[in-house]
Amino acid sequence: MKFYFKLSACIVLLAAYVVCLIWLPFSPVTFLLGAAACNWPANLIHEAGHFFAYGILGLEWRRTVFSFFVLEKGRGIGIDKEKSPFAASCTCRYDPAVPFWRYLWALLAGGILCLAASAAVFVASLFAKGSLLAFLLCLGTVCALNALANLLIPFSADRVLIGQIKRERENK
Repeated sequence: MKFYFKLSACIVLLAAYVVCLIWLPFSPVTFLLGAAACNWPANLIHEAGHFFAYGILGLEWRRTVFSFFVLEKGRGIGIDKEKSPFAASCTCRYDPAVPFWRYLWALLAGGILCLAASAAVFVASLFAKGSLLAFLLCLGTVCALNALANLLIPFSADRVLIGQIKRERENK
């Protein structure tokens, strides 16, 4: 029951945002609702940065969580009813033979891609009007905040991985 309540709340949030974009092309209400609704694409961009960095840097991807959906290597996609609607993570397997700098770049890749996306969205907003402008400003702001949060304050999963890597290196 709790899962269906969360799912319904997400659907209502998105519907309210679309209605506000149609009837209130640019207003504080649209912007505030947009900040919550644009969290999903911003998280998707962020986690895609980690995912692609794992492949580029030769790290073994293990698991990606996006909202209620969980994609695990070897298991496929599933639904985790206990996750938050705004949950997102992307993890890889730790290998002591892999240089530490590769893990650091993989952790920073999410924030870097969000920062690049934010810049691209703000440039695109220069050519937009009305509802599209409101959406792009919301998405650009949320992506920029996501990037700054990731680059300045690593999330708990990042701190755990960095701590594990440091302990492994010290025990050698």
